[in-house]
Amino acid sequence: LLAQAAGELSNRRAPSFSLPDVNFQQHDILDYRGKVLLIEFMQTKCPTCQEITKTIEAKVKPKFGDKIAVLSIVVPPDTMD
Repeated sequence: LLAQAAGELSNRRAPSFSLPDVNFQQHDILDYRGKVLLIEFMQTKCPTCQEITKTIEAKVKPKFGDKIAVLSIVVPPDTMD
């Protein structure tokens, strides 16, 4: 079903990009080749984001093990209060 939803983009290689982590180490999506890569955009103070992160850690990662990698991208809050 998911492959059908992707249509003509199914089975095509994703364009590469990389992002630095807090230690300025680059993480390129090509580093995760051969795995399903889940890219999570989140805010640390967002309750919904926190629940999704808990679900990924408690249910998704144990179910798929080494077959899945999670790249979490933290978006700063709208205000720094």
